[in-house]
Order: sequence, then C-alpha cells, then structure tokens
Amino acid sequence: MTNRKIEVVGQNRRRKKAGGSVGGAMGKFALRLIMHPASIGVGVLTLAGFAFGTPHVAWEYGCAHPRHSAWSECRQISWCAYYGFQGRRTDRPDVGERCDLIRLMPIK
Repeated sequence: MTNRKIEVVGQNRRRKKAGGSVGGAMGKFALRLIMHPASIGVGVLTLAGFAFGTPHVAWEYGCAHPRHSAWSECRQISWCAYYGFQGRRTDRPDVGERCDLIRLMPIK
C-alpha cells in the first residue's frame, strides 16, 4: 500500500450563517418600508404641509360692526376661525375680504 496525501482545493470559502445577518434583514425591511407607495404618499404630503401649510376649514367669524338683525349681512369681518390639523387658528382678513372656506395655514 502506498501512502497518498489527499488535499481538498478551494474549500476556504466563508460559510453563510443559517439565519442571515440582522443588519441585512433590517436594511431590507427599511428599504421596503421607504419604497412602499403609501410611505411615499405620506412623505409627499408631509413635505407639502411644511412648504405650503396644512388645510383648515372655516367654522366661525366675527363682524367688526354690530348687525341690525339676524339676517342682515356682515359688511366687515374682523376675524375668521379655522379648524384643522393644527387645531383652532384665527386669522384677520384685510378690509373688504371674506373668510375662505378652506385655507392652507402655515405651520407654527
């Protein structure tokens, strides 16, 4: 019998862990979350809110002068109250202007 020496060539590769890396799994999850259409929509709405303001609806107003009766028209509005994402906000329109039904209020 002859002694033969057997060598295995090319077996110095790194073995993969059974569960994978935690950082890789979290990275894939974060990428899926960021690239989801609903997440993109929420991001766009948030940026628009910071750039243009958040929507508010007019709810009440105050007349600068007292009315003669309940059905008489208010000739000059002194303040408008709006309700929206930032709660109740008041605005003072210029002379001769009316309260807008929906208004974009800047973020405080």
